Amino acid sequence: MMILSLLVSIGVLLASWFQAVGPVPQQPLAPARTTAKSSARIWYMMGDQLWSMGLDGDGAAQVASGVRRRGGECPSFFVSPDSRSVAFQSNDGQLTVARLGGGARSLAAGRIGSVSWSADSRRVIYTLNEEVFVQESAEGRKPQSIATGSGRFFFPAFAPDGQNIAFLESPGGNTLNVVVVRTDNQEWRTLGTTAPGEAPDNVCSDIISWSPDGTRLVVDYGQPVFVFYLAGGTPNQVGGQGGARTHFWSPAGDLLAFKDADGSLWLVNADGSGQRPLVAEPVGGADWNPNGKPLIAYSTSQGDLWIINVQNGQKQQLTGGDDARETSPNWTPDGNAVIFSRLAPGGGEAGIWKVNANGSGLVQLSGAGGALQVQ
Repeated sequence: MMILSLLVSIGVLLASWFQAVGPVPQQPLAPARTTAKSSARIWYMMGDQLWSMGLDGDGAAQVASGVRRRGGECPSFFVSPDSRSVAFQSNDGQLTVARLGGGARSLAAGRIGSVSWSADSRRVIYTLNEEVFVQESAEGRKPQSIATGSGRFFFPAFAPDGQNIAFLESPGGNTLNVVVVRTDNQEWRTLGTTAPGEAPDNVCSDIISWSPDGTRLVVDYGQPVFVFYLAGGTPNQVGGQGGARTHFWSPAGDLLAFKDADGSLWLVNADGSGQRPLVAEPVGGADWNPNGKPLIAYSTSQGDLWIINVQNGQKQQLTGGDDARETSPNWTPDGNAVIFSRLAPGGGEAGIWKVNANGSGLVQLSGAGGALQVQ
């Protein structure tokens, strides 16, 4: 009886306390951290040969040969999200999918433009003679036409969830329509228009870049540059000169880093507000840390490798003090190290290297190779 009376008294006291102060407010959840993809590998070119190796330089193997190399910063190959297949155009014009470990299949031949993988790594979307097709990457089915006729469609890209495809349509004149098509019923919608003005040099396949959550897309082609909403509505203008690979989504999708016409690195909110400078000097390659840290790795015009904290502007130099030039910085999936290409003073390839984010542990992974991707 005494225990029961005591419990009742405690309950009365707790009820009085909650009535006085109200419920305890819920704390916001910490942002989700990107899970490091254990299957990720380093993919790189040696001449016209495509190679792949582990993140520590282990298991290097040739995947394909006769790969056509694209100019500038444009990628010459496109790795599937599961890191098991790669699409590329060969020197004889064939669009080919090769499997890691052996096996290749030709998908199409002709004037191949953009290439993009679905998130499940089962489908490849591409342009053939300025028409858009989707094809199963590992099966003998015929390609599915998405947008054909008059050769006026460009730069298709799968949304992260694979349910939508975006591309540009040229109806004539200097205006391009930004079109989204549902993959289940091929329903078309036009989100707006963009005017490229003078076509930039070395136009890359990833002109259209979806936000990580698939709700927005930036069209990196034209001036000014806009972010369009999948749901429709007025697009937001963001800074920077439209061109080849100049805008980069943050992993959370709330920020865009971009290179201005002079090569300097800037930051802007996804809604177009809060534009501010990050790096005043011309920047080469740049890559967001994938694991939730507010860091961007970038190479300078002098060829040194740096990291900048986008929240406070603090910089960390990773390489320097020699005549070698660093290019193509790529974070490891855990966000703890940067993998990059190194050029010798004479301009020849000096291999692929890796360095920790604090500048320690510099190590050479390959004696040759360039145009690398970590996927």
